[in-house]
Amino acid sequence: MRPSMLWIALIGNLLLATPPAGAQDYRGRVQGSVLDSTQGALPGATVTMKNDATGVAVTFVADKDGHYIFDFVDPGVYTITGELQGFKTAQQRNVRVPQRASVTADLTLEVGGLEERVDGTGREVQIGVRFIF
Repeated sequence: MRPSMLWIALIGNLLLATPPAGAQDYRGRVQGSVLDSTQGALPGATVTMKNDATGVAVTFVADKDGHYIFDFVDPGVYTITGELQGFKTAQQRNVRVPQRASVTADLTLEVGGLEERVDGTGREVQIGVRFIF
């Protein structure tokens, strides 16, 4: 074998023996599900994650299974809020995201209360209630 071919073979073997360097990212992930009080999924719920130190907030809309995910989250402490029309807003405070960690934070939304409307006409409304025994 010629010397140049020997060098090429040697370099090739060294490259094959060296494991590839994986990407090292310091950021984490926050994921979870948005559920109602019966543990049913709430697709379309808006989930907001706010960094308590910086005030920076990002939003995600839960998928058809009620899941959400925030990737590449800087380490820190966050407040996660879930909202959906007809439900009370749910919050998880002090969610700690360490470096390179995956954190699960599920949210449970309760059915919202009835809104009261005031009729400005001044008319009295009578409601009859009948009891059947």
